[in-house]
Amino acid sequence: MNNPDYCTPNDLKNSELLMHVENPWVVVSDNEVKTVKQVGDTTEGMREKTNKLLMAIRALDPNVESINDIDSLVIRRADLDNSIANAFRTSGYLDHWKVELSRFPWRYDQILITQFYHSLTDPKELIQYCRDTVRDDENGAFAHWEANARGYSEANRAYPRETFRLLNELYSQLSLNHHKRVLLAKLLINTYGKTDAL
Repeated sequence: MNNPDYCTPNDLKNSELLMHVENPWVVVSDNEVKTVKQVGDTTEGMREKTNKLLMAIRALDPNVESINDIDSLVIRRADLDNSIANAFRTSGYLDHWKVELSRFPWRYDQILITQFYHSLTDPKELIQYCRDTVRDDENGAFAHWEANARGYSEANRAYPRETFRLLNELYSQLSLNHHKRVLLAKLLINTYGKTDAL
């Protein structure tokens, strides 16, 4: 392989950056468990959409190995841009974020999160979710969405492409959604939680 960004599973296994994580789980509320059972595994849904996207892109260029190869293809082959953009649209890749909003609408709406808080038998679970959300944000867990939005905006300025425009819109939306989640989490903590516990 001539790709400097390529690594094998063994490279990952032997990386000095790899560390053992104690208690690699998160606490979820009974309501979240119920919702997951009703809606299904959204990770699997995203995997299916990604595979559908890659199948369509590989029909255009069989050398595409992973989703990371698409950007360079869009730059090299401007003539494929419309077809690649359509593959993103028809695969459902660009709309998968809506599943999260339909599963947990209260995470993105001030009235709904307040109503949800008052409906819980043990609202401490929701306060803990809010604290975890704020902590994850402070640790940069979702900063990649804003970075990707910026990156695709810059790519689209350098190489005006419909695909880059669509991806900029996607990551801008994901970043906006995340900022809403954090804002509402902080609001709920300030209203109902002990702020000194942060």
